[in-house]
Amino acid sequence: MTITKNSQTKTIIKMISRLTHIEATADKYKNCYFWKAQMKAYDRRSKEFSKSYDFTILGNKYTVEFDLSISCKNFYFTKNIYFNGNKTTMTKIKNLKKKLVAIVEARELKKASRVDISTEVA
Repeated sequence: MTITKNSQTKTIIKMISRLTHIEATADKYKNCYFWKAQMKAYDRRSKEFSKSYDFTILGNKYTVEFDLSISCKNFYFTKNIYFNGNKTTMTKIKNLKKKLVAIVEARELKKASRVDISTEVA
């Protein structure tokens, strides 16, 4: 998904939703290294996942990779976040989400003020 400054608000809201999902997944498995796997092999394999998200926002390329594997005794979660090819932290994604929310709010405010002006003129 690509977001530019001329992207529709609906597209930006979808990206905010995706970033919220990425943030929630990272928070959910943040301390999973201390979890003990006491389940059957089928259950362990069904809970494992590997996901990658690629998106470009305002000319910057972001890649987020998640990998959860479960052994007989432990959970292992790997999170890699890249900003323009350089490894970064989850803080970059959180700040990006705040920036997109601010853009949507500014557009909504501008739209509301435009409606108020047209109502006063009529």
